[in-house]
Amino acid sequence: MAVYCPEEVDEIHPNESRKNHKVSPQPDLFCLDCGEGETLISQLVQVMTLFVKAVGNVFMKKLLSFIFAMMATLSCFADDNPLSVHVLNTSTGLPSPNVIVTLDKKVDGQWLSLSSGLTDAQGRVKALYPEQQTMQTGVYRVTFNTGEWYEKRGEQTFFPEASIVFTVDGKLAHYHIPLLISPYGYSTYRGN
Repeated sequence: MAVYCPEEVDEIHPNESRKNHKVSPQPDLFCLDCGEGETLISQLVQVMTLFVKAVGNVFMKKLLSFIFAMMATLSCFADDNPLSVHVLNTSTGLPSPNVIVTLDKKVDGQWLSLSSGLTDAQGRVKALYPEQQTMQTGVYRVTFNTGEWYEKRGEQTFFPEASIVFTVDGKLAHYHIPLLISPYGYSTYRGN
């Protein structure tokens, strides 16, 4: 089984000593002690990798690679939820877990709060839009509370929050807002 490397343990467990968690010199997918960051996809990757190594058939390798790619794509989104976000720390190259994210919609010139979430160990909120609701056309705002996230890590940042305003035109079934952060800058784009 694989575990996070020592630097990644600090990201997953910022307030705990490394000695409380088994670490490996090679980065991978999760902490064996508490299971934080473990996903079904990470387990499937390990099983499929072993299977592909054991099977010499080129067709089987290609088929398994295709199946894995489809599963990985689907795992990024919650079933039927039209909005997801992802936060990556560009100064470390790692996901940003435990960032508070809020979603608002502009209604009659005012921002109406719709939902909030907390990024998981992979830096994702897979279902930010309110459950069991269809995303209506309009102007939305996703706000990432980056200031509090950096403060908990003992770091300073120039941006206490990153607010991304975007338009939903109804042409897509799913919208994805990635955020790349560092203490003195951030960038985003329309993901898919």
